[in-house]
Amino acid sequence: MKLATKIIIGFVCTCVSFTAISVAVMFSLRSVLGETADLRDEIMPANDLAGDLISNTARAGLNILDYSFTGEQSAYDKFSDFDSKALAAIDKLKTLIRQGLAENETEVRDLVGLNEKDYLAFEAQAKKLPPVMSTIFTDRTATLNAFKALSEAVRKYREQRLSQILDMANSTAAVDVQEFRRVSDHLTRAINIKDEADEFYVNFLRGLYYQDASYFQTALEFIAKMISDANAIMADSKISESQGLINSVLDAAKTSQAAVSDLHKTMLAFLEDKQIRMNVRTQAIDTASNLSAAMTGLANKFVEVSNASLNASFWTIVVGGLIALAISAVLSVFITRNITVPINQVIATLADGAQEVDGASGELSSASNTLAEGATENAASLEETSAALEELSSMTKRNSDNAVEANSLMSSATEAVVKAENSMTNVIQAMDHIATSGN
Repeated sequence: MKLATKIIIGFVCTCVSFTAISVAVMFSLRSVLGETADLRDEIMPANDLAGDLISNTARAGLNILDYSFTGEQSAYDKFSDFDSKALAAIDKLKTLIRQGLAENETEVRDLVGLNEKDYLAFEAQAKKLPPVMSTIFTDRTATLNAFKALSEAVRKYREQRLSQILDMANSTAAVDVQEFRRVSDHLTRAINIKDEADEFYVNFLRGLYYQDASYFQTALEFIAKMISDANAIMADSKISESQGLINSVLDAAKTSQAAVSDLHKTMLAFLEDKQIRMNVRTQAIDTASNLSAAMTGLANKFVEVSNASLNASFWTIVVGGLIALAISAVLSVFITRNITVPINQVIATLADGAQEVDGASGELSSASNTLAEGATENAASLEETSAALEELSSMTKRNSDNAVEANSLMSSATEAVVKAENSMTNVIQAMDHIATSGN
């Protein structure tokens, strides 16, 4: 096998090993990228939606609680706003579930459904509140108006009895002691009625402020005492004017009693609904919290899987790199040996040749010395030859000059010969004529 072929095979093996490592790492990282995309596009948005759901549910509950105390429409409008946001968060969670979020996580899907059920129950209870609040405000207004009438009637009756006592005290005539005591007793009862009316009003206000039906029950007990005292005064009263005033007290007390009784019933129903509303709101927040915890757990699970994939990629790189380095080392040793052995052989051959060349160089050196001596002798001979050549050159020049002169002479001789030849031709012709004439 040629050396170039061996080098190419080693290079190809190294490239193949590194390519295999790269492919393994690529597949590991591909799974990490997919898990990261799921975490970014599904898990984290769902977790944020669960947090929004908790926040909006709590805020909706606080605003409906504020509305239940104040009855202000702005509080109910805020509840409606947060209610819409909570329902939108639930719808988005359901959409993510349909798109494949937590496809194998039945707990998450169940929690989304359970949270929707709990929140809708809370919403239904909250939307029942406005009619109840309207009834409460109506009964409260009726009670306040009745109490004002009651207070005014009690005030007038008390002033009338006090005027009677003052008239008796300032009268110059003899005073009926029993009548004075009776009127004084009526004034005392009128004062008691005023105190009972005040207690009634205080408990009525406490019931509204604390939203506690027991205070309304206490208010009803005080109004019952007022009616009992007024009836006792009415039975013992002899003055028609006093009877008219005490009748006004009785009528106002009975009106107040009826209004508070209605308010008491409405408040009992309101408190029952309030407890249900608070329970379902708490349940909705709890399920939203559980959903958020489940999404956080799912996110942690994805992170753990991603970390495992990254660790696998890391060890794939490390182990694969070591294997590739080992393969490269083995191939480099193999290729190096295949390169160095022939080179060492060539070096050995060259070393032998160098020794032979060294011997030959010695012989060439001696021959060079001999040649140098001969060259010296040849130089002397060359000097003599040079001198002879100079002389020969001088002689050649003279010969050249003589040749030129001879050439000139030859030209003259040639002309003479031609002339002679012409003369001989003429002679021959003349002799031919003589011969002919002779014949």
